[in-house]
Amino acid sequence: MSRRIAVATATLVLCLASIAGAGPTGELVVKDAWARATPPGAAVAAAYLTIVGGAKGDRLVGARSDVAAMTQVHAVTEVDGVTRMRPADRVEVAAGATVVLAPNGLHLMLMNLSRPLIVGERIVVTLTFERAGARDVRVVVIAPDQAPPTARH
Repeated sequence: MSRRIAVATATLVLCLASIAGAGPTGELVVKDAWARATPPGAAVAAAYLTIVGGAKGDRLVGARSDVAAMTQVHAVTEVDGVTRMRPADRVEVAAGATVVLAPNGLHLMLMNLSRPLIVGERIVVTLTFERAGARDVRVVVIAPDQAPPTARH
């Protein structure tokens, strides 16, 4: 009997380790979402966040927001000393993996802003995942010289 308990305990520990960081039900989690305030008349802004994969892999395949006519995932790459930013069709999120959308890497581009982003407000960005579906994410807007939420820990 104690051998069965030991095997069951070991199995549970392995399962929990495989979804470490995910939500309590093993679901994908989006956290630490932020963007910088924009000056009046700015046409674009970038938003950043962290995605923690759930028990099963997933893909981020789209995004939208009421504050922008178009929202896309973009990737920054450097080729021969030239930095380029291009749309990314999808972002793979492996089971239990952490994917960080951050400056100078993957990020969300909010294009053709309908209004400036104001310090202290929270805008909503809807992320679309193949498996998890649509997820509304509250993005805190910070001052241009303020440390991002993830850097304050």
